[in-house]
Amino acid sequence: MKQYQKKQWLIGVSALSIGVNLLLFAVKYYVGTADNSIALIADAWHTLSDSLSSLILMLCLQLATKPADGDHPFGHGRAEILASLTIGGMLLAVGVLLGFEGFEALYHQSHPNYSEWAIYVTIASIVVKELVAQISFYVAKKYNSSALKADGWHHRSDALTSLVVLIGIWLGQYFSWLDGVLGIGVGIVILFSAIEILKENINHFLGQDVRPELVEKASNICDNIAGTSVDVHHVHVHDYGEHKEMTLHARLPKHLSLIEAHDMVTEMERALANKLDVEVTIHMEPYLTAPD
Repeated sequence: MKQYQKKQWLIGVSALSIGVNLLLFAVKYYVGTADNSIALIADAWHTLSDSLSSLILMLCLQLATKPADGDHPFGHGRAEILASLTIGGMLLAVGVLLGFEGFEALYHQSHPNYSEWAIYVTIASIVVKELVAQISFYVAKKYNSSALKADGWHHRSDALTSLVVLIGIWLGQYFSWLDGVLGIGVGIVILFSAIEILKENINHFLGQDVRPELVEKASNICDNIAGTSVDVHHVHVHDYGEHKEMTLHARLPKHLSLIEAHDMVTEMERALANKLDVEVTIHMEPYLTAPD
């Protein structure tokens, strides 16, 4: 049920994002064309690119929530990491593009003319896109979705772009350099966000070292069952999204029979699975001397 709810929420937010972006694109493009504003038309196409990222997210989430099968015995959860990397790459491109556009605007120091409708549309875009970003962040945190978090940043990048346009409308006539400087600044912020998203998910995809606190929890659980220290070591965790596999080595007293050692390890595996929500395999080693 929890997995079903997660799927419904994540896909629901993605569908909302696509609908909002398509509507904003149509309005921005219409007003930009009517005002003959290249900046607003470019902002409209940027909004449309967010629909593409949300569509990629939706397709990858559909795949990520599929159950395990013969070809994928650990499930399809890493498809969500693929979505995060794709959206992070798109966000990186947006940051670079905004930076170049900022330098170009700073060089030419040109200021486009906007109608009142352009101002209203830009304000509405900032509010709506930040609202969608906040919804994405909230659901991403609730269900631990790195892909939806990345998509939320894509929405925020659009809101920041529109904010630059709005500030340029109000203050650009007094400071001809302002539009370019703001564009460069926003581009840098988006670049840092994109790099952080890519770094986090690349590390996740390649495999990360096990957190010390997780090793400590596993050690305590095993020690409590054995009634003595079993020197838990060589701990590895393979993360497949909703499905996680843990392997570890444990040293058992040498006087135990094979059946006794097997029963003790089985109890450890069950306890670890219940308390840490992982599938566990334990490799037994004998304690050649009694533990301290």
